Amino acid sequence: MVAVMNCSHGFPFERVFLINLTRRRDRLEFMRAQLFTRAGLAPHAARIERVAAINGEDLRHSSDANPFERLFRAGFLSKLGLCRLRQTSSARKVWGMDLNPAAVGCALSHIELWARIIALSSSFSTSSSSPPRFLVLEDDSLLPEAFLERYHARIAQIPAGEQNNWELLYLSGLDAASDAVKQKLIIAPGISRVSQLHRTTNAYVVTPSGAKKLLERGLPLTFQIDTMITMNVERDSNPDYREDGGNGNNNNDHHIHGESARPLYVQEPRCLSLQPPLIVQATQLGSDIQPSPPPLRLDLREDEKDKT
Repeated sequence: MVAVMNCSHGFPFERVFLINLTRRRDRLEFMRAQLFTRAGLAPHAARIERVAAINGEDLRHSSDANPFERLFRAGFLSKLGLCRLRQTSSARKVWGMDLNPAAVGCALSHIELWARIIALSSSFSTSSSSPPRFLVLEDDSLLPEAFLERYHARIAQIPAGEQNNWELLYLSGLDAASDAVKQKLIIAPGISRVSQLHRTTNAYVVTPSGAKKLLERGLPLTFQIDTMITMNVERDSNPDYREDGGNGNNNNDHHIHGESARPLYVQEPRCLSLQPPLIVQATQLGSDIQPSPPPLRLDLREDEKDKT
């Protein structure tokens, strides 16, 4: 039985899970410095746990002749996902979306952790009206100093009606939506709903109900896991929707009529993001999942080449 954990003393997470490939001890040491020194979480070390990541390359080189076919039969991969995974030409791959062995390993690491969070939740007891929350970090997360103080200050901006309702909170990420769309998704200073183009599994807080919905939405895999979990989008259904999101960002403060004015955002799980992010990826560590993006090719005409 897991001990009862009381978050009222200032530590807002039941557990902190750090996903780390066994072969990347350099990243583990980096994260220890991040967590215990820079972020100041040493007093809470008992709640921080390293979780061994699944290495997708190991799957490919295992004794199983067709490991990804087996994942397809087990329901982890869709038929299209398996087809795209088998595509070996980088020119025919959609960079950042299509699966590769490393991305499959990344997805399975998070999926396994979500299942564990669901199982753990039945062992927790709390007198608080808010659900238990788990912080999930990948091993290239750059945390700010005084992390807890900054975290508490940022989430204090979440509107009262959303405080205990969110199931997934992105602390990191890249949103490729247009500035106009992102503006419409703001619900409070520094707090946004999540667009379909939001990408990352780098750092997030999830509840057990959120983990359950992530499993439901994330499987079977057709694309990389961060794409899969932002695909369930709908338009805002609030009949009083305003372009400023009700937070006064638009000086005109007028109602917007027409379906096209309502922003699309992720509905399940109920999720929010911190904008700007509280945590960023440490790019100097490189990526174990994404190859370098394809170079930009400019096909100039001969007369244009002469001018360069």
